[in-house]
Amino acid sequence: MLRNESITQESRREFCVTGEGPDMDVTVIDAEAGLAPRVSADDPDAADASAIEGGELVGCWRLAPTERPLHVLDVRFGATVEIDLDRVGVWFRHPTGPALLPLTVLRQRMTDGRLGRTVRLHVPAEVDLLALLRFATVDELQRAWDRLPGAFGMGGGAETAAPEAPEEEAPEEAAEEEPPPGPSVPAPPVIRGAEPPTPPRPGRRRGPVFGMDEAAEEAAPEAAEEAAPEFSAAAESPAAGRGAEGPVAGGGPPPRTALAHLQGEMPQTVVVDRPFPVRFSLSRRPVAPTPGFGQASTVASVDVSRAVTVTIVPRGFRMAADEPRTIDLELPGSDDDVARHEFTLVAPEPGFGEVALIVRQGADLPLATLRLTAEAVAEEPGESGAATPRTVEAAVTRPDRELLALPSIRVDEELVDGVSTLSIRASVGRDSADGTMRLPDKGGYVSRLYRRIDGIRSRVAGIRDTQRRADAALRELSRLGRAVAADVLPPEVLEFLWTHRDELDGLIVQTTGEVDVPWEIVHLVPPPTEPSSGEDGRFLSRYGLTRWVYGTAHPVDLHVATDRAHVICPTYKLRRFQLQATAEERDLLEDRLKATLIDPDDVDAVRTVVTEGYDLLHFAGHGHWATTAPPIQELLLSEFDDEAPGRDWRYSDEDLRADLPDLGTIAEDAEGPLVFLNACDLGRLPSGDRSLGGFPEAFLRRGAGAFVGCSWSVGDDAAGSFVRAFYAALVTGETLAEATRDARTAAARDADLSDLAFAVYAHPRARLHLT
Repeated sequence: MLRNESITQESRREFCVTGEGPDMDVTVIDAEAGLAPRVSADDPDAADASAIEGGELVGCWRLAPTERPLHVLDVRFGATVEIDLDRVGVWFRHPTGPALLPLTVLRQRMTDGRLGRTVRLHVPAEVDLLALLRFATVDELQRAWDRLPGAFGMGGGAETAAPEAPEEEAPEEAAEEEPPPGPSVPAPPVIRGAEPPTPPRPGRRRGPVFGMDEAAEEAAPEAAEEAAPEFSAAAESPAAGRGAEGPVAGGGPPPRTALAHLQGEMPQTVVVDRPFPVRFSLSRRPVAPTPGFGQASTVASVDVSRAVTVTIVPRGFRMAADEPRTIDLELPGSDDDVARHEFTLVAPEPGFGEVALIVRQGADLPLATLRLTAEAVAEEPGESGAATPRTVEAAVTRPDRELLALPSIRVDEELVDGVSTLSIRASVGRDSADGTMRLPDKGGYVSRLYRRIDGIRSRVAGIRDTQRRADAALRELSRLGRAVAADVLPPEVLEFLWTHRDELDGLIVQTTGEVDVPWEIVHLVPPPTEPSSGEDGRFLSRYGLTRWVYGTAHPVDLHVATDRAHVICPTYKLRRFQLQATAEERDLLEDRLKATLIDPDDVDAVRTVVTEGYDLLHFAGHGHWATTAPPIQELLLSEFDDEAPGRDWRYSDEDLRADLPDLGTIAEDAEGPLVFLNACDLGRLPSGDRSLGGFPEAFLRRGAGAFVGCSWSVGDDAAGSFVRAFYAALVTGETLAEATRDARTAAARDADLSDLAFAVYAHPRARLHLT
């Protein structure tokens, strides 16, 4: 949701008139100049835009002159406006001639909120007049786009090179902080757990929309930094990607970019043990879906001089023997040609499965994520005519130079019949190492791992002396962390990470969906070939580790309005479930974030909160895993009684998925709420072939911009320490990764290993903005 204080109620009344046609409730806000003045439909300046065949004028605005290389504009469609953005064209007046582009191709970001929809655009500085046109169909918009001659690099003819970036000195990197010191620590904790468990975007353009070089990006207003430009040649150049080949920044000609259509498709229904295809297409025009197939597609800017890499990651489906998981394709030079590859898969048993096609070019973070699902049945379905193709828009990742510069561990997992194949690549700067590991019984492995963690915590809980307890806990968990590192990291990756152990600050674990391994406790050690120097190893969590799940929202700005901040803090009726530190959490959120307190007696009270919308949702209480198949995660509410259980006294991840269904595709930079479940065992996910499961998956697939949870039972005092430090850092402007590191350090003083339990899913550079 956009909250721009420069838009007063008076200016809204002057420029926004509810209704249809030219006077509908639409405004344009220039990040530098403020509200753009609206031009009357009768004004001669609006005549050229009004004359576009097939288009109906929505509004026309005059842009103020700027010395910056780009206008950064927010186009806000009010809550009363009903309009299909896929059929909206953006018309420009430019010294070299007019131009027209589909809004969905040009947009940098889109948000939905109580005030309607807001679309972020980047427009060249020379543009002085902008208009929005509504077309009856996407095809009419496409034809109008094709008819209008290209201007300022916006299309027509062969690919054109993006403008070269002006030379300037790169800003010095900020000094990296040292990893936080080891813990020193107060008394055995109360545990926060009850029975802890053992249609595609329109467009075909041959040239780049327009380039935005690094100098221009840094010169743009601060608001522009909220999203890197989707079609930036500089941002997507080989120099931007870790381990990428090609000229470094400033050396040699810039790459040429073009808009490419990326499409994946697979049958909507498949038969067990019968091979079926998963197809990927790369082209300059949209590709028609195959009847009976589900399709995921999007438009992205690619470097035409380099291959596009596509990795298939199935869950619940098995790849054909000896079939490559990763292939390379070149974007065809002709509009009529399509580059294709067909993977062959098999369903081993009935049920739903998922396939992710991860599209990359020169960086570990994907250019796009195409997510497909299908149902496997035991027998051939009866003849009922060709099924209607199911089409979804895929997620596109905008290149983020700061993010690409951070160290990362990339995990692509194939999980079939309980067997996990992990393809892992670690990158630091331009250096990288990769390899593959196999866990024959991943579900059993993860369950045993968490039982061992619980065992360690139980053994050290009786040690009264704080320092002795801390030493014993760290010694045992370090031993376990080293074993996990050897189990899940290929030897070449483990050696690489040890070699670069002083360069891992801000580490990201990025994945298609492998989130049940506790990466926070993975402990680096010297490789066998290196003699021991007596230096202690390091937990990955000490580097401020955050997790990044492809295809979910990762906003860099977490906007929290105080009237949309809620803290759920049950007051348990049974004495043995009552917690002391949760009262402090409640007071903290009420005081610092002005959050509204909710003490739910039953499931309906929680359902009301999650369905009516929120910017921040914090739960402080007990978590529980129900012993079902598959297991269910639950938030325990005030009236919970384990001896007389009632269904209304708990709220499960199944309830959440029913109340907030999976959105399917979420833009990486979409705005979303911050969710913090400060209760035992709710930050990890149950291993399973068919779905991720658990609260993290349910909230992330619904659009949460950040999620924080605990991977195992945590002490009440340590959980409170984490929360106090976490929010104190966020409200003073620290990034989410910095706040996480501060909070883990604070929680470590309780010496019960709770600090390592917190899993954080978010953009590491995200910041909290209170309004």
